[in-house]
Amino acid sequence: MKSIILASASPRRRELLSQIGILYEVKPSKKEEVINSKIPSEIVMELAKQKAEDIVKQENIPMKIVLGADTIVSKDGEVMGKPKDEADAFVMISKLQNATHQVYTGVSLSYLAKNGEIISNTFFEETKVNVYAMTEQEIFEYIATGSCMDKAGSYGIQDSFAAYIKGIEGDYNNVVGLPIGRVYQELKNILK
Repeated sequence: MKSIILASASPRRRELLSQIGILYEVKPSKKEEVINSKIPSEIVMELAKQKAEDIVKQENIPMKIVLGADTIVSKDGEVMGKPKDEADAFVMISKLQNATHQVYTGVSLSYLAKNGEIISNTFFEETKVNVYAMTEQEIFEYIATGSCMDKAGSYGIQDSFAAYIKGIEGDYNNVVGLPIGRVYQELKNILK
């Protein structure tokens, strides 16, 4: 498979691409995010597409695929991104504990066609995550690890928060930050 550009600085997305042997270069989009929807699946697709198309325009290389992605957590209609600070992380985790929430990751595979048009294949995956009950002390201890600060919903399923995961319905890697199986299948279709 030919090399792609990852329009994200996420170390977890890099690990997932490397895990399945996709070659990539990292060029994070610095474009200001504009959200026009309140529906989680639409939000992540909008943001992923904005990031990918921003890099496509900067690169201006025909047929070079750019992968943009965005992940959010949603609980009872409330969208949770990355926490602003530890207090915000505490509020988020308190809402997620002893309940089920949804993780949405939007992905956009975009490229510049030979005619100069930007082509984007944009989709999302949803995974339901059920979290065990947590005490305030357990929440504070997890926040003290610092792991929560760069993650949607203030937790990483792949780190010590795994102790509180009761179960999931859907793609585990989607919760990590990229539905890598679906990404691979979509890339294969583009490269046919």
